[in-house]
Amino acid sequence: MSQLSTYPVADTPKFIDELSRVLKPKGITLLTLEKCSDGVDKEFYYRYEDKYLTVRHFHRCWGTRGLDEVRKRFNIVELDEDDNYYYVLATKY
Repeated sequence: MSQLSTYPVADTPKFIDELSRVLKPKGITLLTLEKCSDGVDKEFYYRYEDKYLTVRHFHRCWGTRGLDEVRKRFNIVELDEDDNYYYVLATKY
């Protein structure tokens, strides 16, 4: 289990701060934020790996609060959404 899973929903800003800290300047991140009631604590974590790619996926139901926290710390390059999710492509300031 990843260290990321130790962050409760109330610590969303701490998680986003840590992501910003470890990402290189002008680094790119792709986030998927589930649209749900703020404060709902639903999470899962998985890792996919092959010889070309390693993907770590951490899911938490952040609602609009998570999107607001991303906006404070990252430049959103592209934001798309459907009925259930925000899809955020962002770079570190």
